[in-house]
Amino acid sequence: HGDKHKFERFFRPRQTLVATCFGPITYPPASVLAFKEFPDGRQELVATGSLLSVNPDRLVLKRAVLSGHPFKIQKKTAVARFMFFNPEDINWFKPIELRTRWGRRGHIKESL
Repeated sequence: HGDKHKFERFFRPRQTLVATCFGPITYPPASVLAFKEFPDGRQELVATGSLLSVNPDRLVLKRAVLSGHPFKIQKKTAVARFMFFNPEDINWFKPIELRTRWGRRGHIKESL
């Protein structure tokens, strides 16, 4: 499956995470300290750990939830409204298989 990691919005206490950042090249097993900076200039330690690897090909995957309203439903096709608002998004999602919460799967054929 390669070097894929799930996007997490928040740190959870006592959970192991992989963080990605841009910075100078450093090799394992270097120590890592993560601080939160407050508006008044003080800092608080929020995470500690060690360097996993130096890998420019690491992927951080983020789940996207699309929502729209069914407009027309036929036997094997459906038209959804208000799912996209610009053509660039439609073209980006065309090759990706979409899935409904009920398990139906399909692809975007064309924009209207």
